[in-house]
Amino acid sequence: MGSWVRHIAAPLVDLAFPRMCVACNGGLADDNPDRLCGPCQAVIKRIDGNRCPKCGEQLGPHSRTDQRCMICRNVPLVFSKASAACRYEGSARQLILNLKYKRQMAALPLLSELMIGDLERADFLDRVDVIVPVPLHWRRRLWRGFNQSELLARRLGKRFSIPVCANRLRRIRPTASQTRLRRAERFENLKGAFRVEGKNGLAGKTVLLCDDVMTTGATASECSRALREAGVKATYVALVAR
Repeated sequence: MGSWVRHIAAPLVDLAFPRMCVACNGGLADDNPDRLCGPCQAVIKRIDGNRCPKCGEQLGPHSRTDQRCMICRNVPLVFSKASAACRYEGSARQLILNLKYKRQMAALPLLSELMIGDLERADFLDRVDVIVPVPLHWRRRLWRGFNQSELLARRLGKRFSIPVCANRLRRIRPTASQTRLRRAERFENLKGAFRVEGKNGLAGKTVLLCDDVMTTGATASECSRALREAGVKATYVALVAR
């Protein structure tokens, strides 16, 4: 009986709620197992090949990988290394925006799978003891209803069997939007914005800091500074995009 009901109901559900691409809201074919259409999948620009050993920036095929790139060479980044799955453009950018500002939770598994694929190729994952999401200030979290970095961190933790600690690193003061700030202003804007509470819980551990997007590295660096002051041995950064 249950199978018969599902057989009849499925077309009606598809008619009332057609399958839509999570990025562009275009229609999806019935045999598409994903929530992302072919054109949107095609424009995700993955970061492959040579990368900066510090900030993870995509490098040319003949670039040196034994020294920091021109983008971050003179920037005081506190973390050990960052790795991002793709560029913050096209459908990857739209998926992140849809999750954060439109609460489209269907984007979450797609974004986490991008991160998982990237981390499976990383050279530092076997050193990680705990995953820590970049925190939101409580006011922004209350307004948004969730912290997208924590949602991503929990999916990574489940996939790699690494514990997630989401209640130690805190954003202790609200900060102005980083969007229109220059690089130096971004670092200044975030000084003293993070603190680790209950320091003994993370001391001596290697942390994987999880966030959705990195631009200059200011947020990840200031989080890493707070973690280091709490006795964390090393901090690596996992990102969806940069």
